[in-house]
Amino acid sequence: MIPLKSGILFRTFKQKNEINNEWYKKAKTEIIHYFINDPAEGWSFVNWNTWDYRWFLEDFGKESFCLWMFGNRIGLWLNGNHFESEKATALLSTEKYSPLLSTLRPDSIFDNDWKIFETGNFFLIL
Repeated sequence: MIPLKSGILFRTFKQKNEINNEWYKKAKTEIIHYFINDPAEGWSFVNWNTWDYRWFLEDFGKESFCLWMFGNRIGLWLNGNHFESEKATALLSTEKYSPLLSTLRPDSIFDNDWKIFETGNFFLIL
């Protein structure tokens, strides 16, 4: 026989994916509501499926340099098929643009078209 506290913990663990999915659904609703109702001038926002969000400069389109959040990862991404990835990396290394890199606590810097990303080190206040 499993003690009561262990049984509750076991059932909760078994529901982990369901709990995660519910959290992502709530986060998606709040994120969409916030960015549609309070857009930043010159920026646009798109989302697809349960946990992919992209913020980008309207002048360059969604396939440009953008902030991309997917699941528990967030980062700065540049489409190397449309823009010079190496040039962006060089610019991000300059004094003028390096502050962009300090906005995240990176797991990786300059990993091909991902200029910086972090996994699980951020949180949303919903």
